[in-house]
Amino acid sequence: MLSSQCTLVRQVILAAAALSLSPFATAQASGSSAACNNTARSLSSAAQNDYSKSQCNTELLEIAIPGLKSNPIPEECNQSWLFRDKPHYICNQQVGGQHCKTQGELSHRENWGFNPPTDPCPAINSQMVKSIKDLIKSGDVEKLAAIVACQPMKKLSEGNDWSAFQSDCAGTQGSGEGSGPSPVGGYLPSSDTPGFHADPLGSPAFSYFIGDPHSILPPGTLALFDDGTQPIPLADLPVKLRDMYLAQGPIEAVTVRGSWTVIDHAVVPLYSHMTRFTAKVSAEGDIHTVSTGLVPTEGELLPVTREVFFDGANTFLHRHGLDFVDLWPASHQQVMLPLATIARYGVELVDWARDPLDLIRVPGFQFTTTINPDGSVEVLADHPGLTSTIIGPCVYRWGSVAALHPTTVTYFNRQGQRVLEVSLSQFMQVGEGAYRPFCIDQTRFEPVTGLPTLQTVLELQAAAILPSDALRNTQPPTTSRKLWRIWNP
Repeated sequence: MLSSQCTLVRQVILAAAALSLSPFATAQASGSSAACNNTARSLSSAAQNDYSKSQCNTELLEIAIPGLKSNPIPEECNQSWLFRDKPHYICNQQVGGQHCKTQGELSHRENWGFNPPTDPCPAINSQMVKSIKDLIKSGDVEKLAAIVACQPMKKLSEGNDWSAFQSDCAGTQGSGEGSGPSPVGGYLPSSDTPGFHADPLGSPAFSYFIGDPHSILPPGTLALFDDGTQPIPLADLPVKLRDMYLAQGPIEAVTVRGSWTVIDHAVVPLYSHMTRFTAKVSAEGDIHTVSTGLVPTEGELLPVTREVFFDGANTFLHRHGLDFVDLWPASHQQVMLPLATIARYGVELVDWARDPLDLIRVPGFQFTTTINPDGSVEVLADHPGLTSTIIGPCVYRWGSVAALHPTTVTYFNRQGQRVLEVSLSQFMQVGEGAYRPFCIDQTRFEPVTGLPTLQTVLELQAAAILPSDALRNTQPPTTSRKLWRIWNP
């Protein structure tokens, strides 16, 4: 039986579909036409991934603390970031035999920075030097990091723009991503010579490579899912948290089948989207997912299958039907971009294998256990000395004293306002002594109003343990041309 959270999500999706609340509902009616308008497209904006940085002044601390082994002040901080996930095209050229649709597919753009303009570097002055000296001497890395941290950029704007789609009136189609056997206008390299090839449209954001990408990529696994913190010993945890952790049991690698649903409560009309997937992940962070969802394509809402592969260092993305595979090398600042957007559930699945209940074992946290009048049990985890204004306490909740698995984990900011609530249900035994929730419903809240903003639901239908090295022997997706679009650092 489905949990109440997962059932409710399905009802919301069905209701949205019945009321045509999807923001893409008009795409089906507006984009497709059998006519030939003798028009071609041209590049309006290239794909972007542009950072600007501010150089920070580190000399003051080096002068004030002679013999400083390592200056904790960053040498530079991010000032702005302009991002567009793919080239943006417009219909504006008269070319016989070509048909151009203004609503071909969506390109996503984001602008991050500071408004009003602000120096993101830490404002270190002579009065703060003594505090920094004391923190270095005491080894309080967390407080020191808070003082010398860069100011985080804020999202100034974002949006999705319709990009034009061009096709041959005789029927041969080509999109900006290179679909079809004969892309129109030379959007892909014409040569099959192994090695690097410049983008035919001159975009500096990426280049093409033909051959085996492993010959130019760094091997190995990066510790992206391990912060290196020495955890609190289990014996020092409250009984409920200790029993909860022991019931999880280790999972080194697993294959799963399920769905990932996103509901955006902050937009009107309501937006909801479900993606079905199969995936293999390891607790070390290897990820291989294959998903199918409805995506605006060629002016219509069509099912699209995407394959995302992360080997612990590099990220590959293949949209089935295209002649190339996108590749973000480990040196790229946004190497995890596909996993932060279209395949976010891949990261969630790594957490699901490693520690699905997000057990806090960071030194300095204190725990308080409370048995409520209704018989439920709560454990409050808080770090009184934490200087961060963002990270606050969290509360684990069980339905009863005898219950093994928690029902919710709620996170608060330092002002005591709820920012995230995670509901857990459908616990099943995947391996020996390894229980996992098969439904994880996460809802983010606007702290001041308390209203929900974004909800995600990970629901699994099946899971099976794999050998620990199963993903080490898995190859990334490829195409018959062995053509890779490599995003430049």
